[in-house]
Amino acid sequence: MKKHEKLVIDLQSLIQSAPYKAGEPFLSIREVASMYQVGINTAYKALQALEDLGVIFAEQKSGYVICNSKASIHSSTGVFSFSGDQELTHRATIIRRWAENSKQAKVRMDLATGEPELYPTRDLQAVSYKVIRSNPTVLTKYALGSGLFELRKKIASRYSKLGCHLKAEDILMTNGATHAITLALQSTTTAGDCVLVESPTYFGFLQILESLKLNVVSIAIDPNQGLEHEHLVSAIEKSKAENITIKACLLQANFQNPTGCSIKFSMRSKILETFYQNKIIVIEDDTFGELPHDLLDDRPLPLKAQDKYDNVILCSSLSKLISPGLRIGFINGAAVHEQIKTLHHATSIGCAELTQQIISQIYPRKFNNILSTLRSIYNENSNAVRILILKYFPSGTSASFFQGGYLLWVTLPGMIDTNRLFDAALVKYGISFAPGSIFSLKQKHQNALRINCSSFGKAFNEKDIKNLGALAHSFLTLNGTNLNQ
Repeated sequence: MKKHEKLVIDLQSLIQSAPYKAGEPFLSIREVASMYQVGINTAYKALQALEDLGVIFAEQKSGYVICNSKASIHSSTGVFSFSGDQELTHRATIIRRWAENSKQAKVRMDLATGEPELYPTRDLQAVSYKVIRSNPTVLTKYALGSGLFELRKKIASRYSKLGCHLKAEDILMTNGATHAITLALQSTTTAGDCVLVESPTYFGFLQILESLKLNVVSIAIDPNQGLEHEHLVSAIEKSKAENITIKACLLQANFQNPTGCSIKFSMRSKILETFYQNKIIVIEDDTFGELPHDLLDDRPLPLKAQDKYDNVILCSSLSKLISPGLRIGFINGAAVHEQIKTLHHATSIGCAELTQQIISQIYPRKFNNILSTLRSIYNENSNAVRILILKYFPSGTSASFFQGGYLLWVTLPGMIDTNRLFDAALVKYGISFAPGSIFSLKQKHQNALRINCSSFGKAFNEKDIKNLGALAHSFLTLNGTNLNQ
């Protein structure tokens, strides 16, 4: 047994024997090193292991804090981890704190929306005036039912060409993709059920799961390769061994948030087969699927296109493609579509008719031109930011090589904690990014960060990347010095 592994056992015994409660401060790295007569590096590794187990967490500016004194050493593996409601609540707190702090920033690299100037504002204005003039009642009446039939017909037609074979009746309009995903989860799970998610995953998914009082099983993915079949099988088998029943899986097959990766096409049929055989419903978020960087290729097929069992609930949004300010998404509920319709009508009545009318005028008539512009700019910006990250950040930094969307996943070397890097960047340069830990359970990915490349040249530039890189260099030097003391 390695020295830090023995120390983990000793520290866990200390936590369980002492009257520690959730939220109480725990020992610092130096205190652990002094108490147990070990090096700083060993103490750090042991405390990191306890974080991975969900026993403690690193509170910004406050050191380590007790999270769950009853967690056990055997519950953590490289592929699989389980979290209950306590961990999700803690995660939600961290996300809210980060979101509030980000508002102070002058340089925003953090948001997941496209740059406002990229969207067809004038076209949207003209269409809005036209819709209101021709039908003023759109401002005063409820939009009841499943949504504007003409718009649903257009969406169904587009996805049918991608192999999904949908009809207008199979589509339900929602107030964005988040609304669609929430409906899907509410229709397939109940409080206390377990949902499989990728790690890292979009932090908004974790917030939804927390709000619905659902537990999470996370599965590690490769930032460049996406979800792999063998890891999926391993995670499912381990969940069964620990008497954990997974009801649904929430994932992004194309250009995942935050990594930008996609599931290999060659693996998709096997993955879908595995989900079906294990009675796990797939909830697919296809929000970024329309944004490949290669202008010559068609967009990648959604998982739904290979769904021969009607086991994939397709969710997506037009907001990031046409107008973030117009909250509009849609859902195909697969085998539970009728339950979703009932729940939708009971909880939201319907989507704003004005929004639907505006989008219907744009989609798909001007949609392809909009996509062409977005794809070209996102490709150019993403390549530029990636090159600059590798140029200015410490040696050993990796940046995901993705083929669509506009989100770049950056992994820093050594022990650079991007939560603390975020604090320092905000204070010194007014720079905000999304730290990696908000995209996972149990404080994983603490040496990673996400950057929104769509805003390059507008919200931030090369100088800002250079400044952030210099700060990362200083953190690496500082950590290295500490470890040698």
